[in-house]
Parts: sequence; C-alpha cells; structure tokens
Amino acid sequence: FKVTRRVIETLAKHDFPMLVLTKSDLVTRDVDIYSSSIAVVGLTVTTIDDEVASRIEPNAPSPDYRIDALSKLSGAGVPTYARIDPIIPTVNDDEKMLEKLVKELIDAGVEHITVSTLKLVGDLDKLKILQPDEEKFQKIYRLYASSKPLYGYRYLPFMLRQHIVRKVRKIVLKYGASFASCRENLAYLNTGTCDGSHLFKKFGREIML
Repeated sequence: FKVTRRVIETLAKHDFPMLVLTKSDLVTRDVDIYSSSIAVVGLTVTTIDDEVASRIEPNAPSPDYRIDALSKLSGAGVPTYARIDPIIPTVNDDEKMLEKLVKELIDAGVEHITVSTLKLVGDLDKLKILQPDEEKFQKIYRLYASSKPLYGYRYLPFMLRQHIVRKVRKIVLKYGASFASCRENLAYLNTGTCDGSHLFKKFGREIML
C-alpha cells in the first residue's frame, strides 16, 4: 500500500530526478511531492473519443480524467508532457480530432507532446478489436500485412508513418509545444526528446537517458 509514494518520497529526499509516464490519473495523489522535487510527469492520451479510447486502452481511465490530471500537475508547477501513442490509421488519426486533442493538452498546460504509430505484435486479426468496421479493418490489415516484421514488430509503411508524424508535428508546433516522435526513424523532425527528458532543463539539469 502506497509503495509508489514511499519510493518517490525517497527519491525526492535525495534530489534524484524523476521522469514519470503513466496512463493513470491517480498520479495526482502525489502532486505535492512532484511539485517540490525534480520531476517531469507525462500521461498517455490517445484520443478524446471515449468509445475509441475504450478499444485502444480498455482498462485505462477516460481521456477527460487524464487531461484533468495533466492540468492539476501543471497547475502545481510540475513540467508535464503527453504521449499520443499509438496512432492507428482509420482509428484515431483524423486530423480534426488530433488537433482538438492537442489543443486540450496544451490548454491543460502540457509543454511537450510525443507521438508514435502502432507497432503491431502478434496476430494481425487483433486489429479487428481496434477497428470493428469491416472495410476500415481490411484497409489497416493490408497496411500491416505488407510489412515484414522487425524484431517481432510490424510497422506501417514508412511514407505513411512520415505523413502521420508530420501532420501531428505541424499541429503541435502551431500551439507552441515541443514535439518528438518515437521509434519512427524520424528524429530529424524532433524539437524535444522522445521521453520528455529535455524538460529537466527547467531545473538547470541536462539529463540523458
């Protein structure tokens, strides 16, 4: 019980930098520690659509809860970032939806956003859970089936990944946050680090992970 809190209390006591990434809004229970220590906190938010979110992350808190958690953290002075991950064609890659999500994240005080497309592991048929519409399912099935597994993962075609990443990058930079993609071989598009560790500069620290 409260093991996490005891751990971060110990880290804070010794001025040990903490880089936190979670999908749980319960992270706000420890905002008093994070706000008085060397901490950067991020949450994954894949969409603002509750129904879509329930397919991508069936056991995670709703997007609204997570965005509210980011707002509470940033309001307490904690540097915050968000991950839009995974992005899946026909599921949560709609440009208008992505812009609305980014705007809500920025309004919540997020300073950095990292994106990543779905790297599929295992049976291609699991895509049916993510996209129940048969026509759209067949589309993404073909996209992933056309790629050869790399270290056990199936990637989207590179040009499509580049298109998606550039699309979100344009939106993120428009709203003034830093941007990065993760495991896309597109690091030249980054204006921040994939893991948000560049935000430690606010504490006068340069930390490489």
